[in-house]
Amino acid sequence: MLFKDKNLAAKYLSNISYYRLRAYTYPFQDNDDPNMDHQFIREDITFQDIIDLYVFDRRLRSLVFNELEKWLRYNIACIGLMRKDADPNQEIEAILQHNPHGLCFFL
Repeated sequence: MLFKDKNLAAKYLSNISYYRLRAYTYPFQDNDDPNMDHQFIREDITFQDIIDLYVFDRRLRSLVFNELEKWLRYNIACIGLMRKDADPNQEIEAILQHNPHGLCFFL
């Protein structure tokens, strides 16, 4: 892996952590051969490539969960409009009780 600025890389590692960033190196490594010790498959991979992938993933997760929250609020509001005596907190609990896996069934 190439480092253009080692001081900047150290700052990223102190803020994000090595173990979180480590997962973003896997697409650039040979993970099939256990004897290879996860060598990079290309010589031109930079630390910035790993950071860019991390930032993309973080933004994508943020977009997905924001839309999920909007969808959930919309459906709870619809339930509330259909039932005058509906309590939104009870509706969330009812949804979660019917699905033991939490909110994953929305995805």
